[in-house]
Amino acid sequence: CSQLCTVCLCLIIIQLFLTFLDLILMIILNILLISCSKPVGKPNMFVRGEDFLKDTFPDQARVSFACDSGYEPSGGELTLTCQRWVRRGGGDIYFIYFLLLPENSYALVGTKEILCMAQGWGGRLPTCDAVQCVTPPDVEKATFTPDKESYTYGEVVTYKCSSGLTAIGSLQLTCSDGGKFDVPPPTCTKMFVSFFTAAVQCEDPITGLLDYEDGARPPYGFKSTIKVKCSKGYDLVGEPTLQCTAESKWSPGIPTCKSKFLTKIRIVVFDYRQRLHSSPW
Repeated sequence: CSQLCTVCLCLIIIQLFLTFLDLILMIILNILLISCSKPVGKPNMFVRGEDFLKDTFPDQARVSFACDSGYEPSGGELTLTCQRWVRRGGGDIYFIYFLLLPENSYALVGTKEILCMAQGWGGRLPTCDAVQCVTPPDVEKATFTPDKESYTYGEVVTYKCSSGLTAIGSLQLTCSDGGKFDVPPPTCTKMFVSFFTAAVQCEDPITGLLDYEDGARPPYGFKSTIKVKCSKGYDLVGEPTLQCTAESKWSPGIPTCKSKFLTKIRIVVFDYRQRLHSSPW
C-alpha cells in the first residue's frame, strides 16, 4: 500500500509540475506574442508622438499616424489599435484585428482592415497622397500664372486683369485642404473713380488676437493695404497682407489666430473583439 501511495504521490507531483510548466510556458508565450511590432508607414507618413521611439506595443496600445506637411491621408488621420490576441479553436493562431476609419469623406487608398499577426503586421497601410488642385477657372479679360494642369498643396496662382481694369476679389488663390483653392477667382471690371471710391470702406480687422504690423491706418478705403500678425503665443492661419476691395471686403480674407500649444486630434477607432470556438476548450 505504501508503494502504491508513493507512486500515486509521484504521479500527482509530476502532473502538478507539468501543469505549472505549461502555465509558465503560456505566460512566456503571452509575453512574446501578445504585442505588436511597430507598424511601418508609407512614404510621407510618420508615427505621432512618443510612439515613434517604441518598437513593440502591448494589448490595447494605439498608434497614430500623420502625414508630412503638404500631404493628407487618403481617408484622414489614422489610428491603429493593438487589440487582444485571440485563440481560435483547433489550433494556436494568434492574431489582432482592427479597423481604420477616415475622419473626413475621402476615399481610402488601400485596405481598411489590417491584421497584426505573430510574424508582424499583415495587409497594407493606407497611403498619404499629396494634396493637388486642378486648374482654376478662366476669368474674362484676365490671365493667371503659373498655368498648369494641377497644383500642389500651398502653391499660389496669381491673376492679372487687363490694362485699365480693376479686380474685384482676391488676385491670389492658394491650393488648400481638400484639393480646393482657398478663395474664388476675381472678376475684372472697369471702375469709374468718381463717387465710387469714396463709398468703399472696409471694417477694422484689428480685433481679438489679431494685431497691426504695417500698412495703412483707418479709415480703410479702396485698395488700402495692411499687414497683420497674431499676439504672442499664437500662429497666424491665413494671409498676413490684406487689401480692401471694391466690395468693401478684405482680400483674401481676415486671418485667424491659433494657439501654438493646442492641437486638435480627431481619432475614430472601432474595437472589434471576439473569441471564436470551433470546439469546446
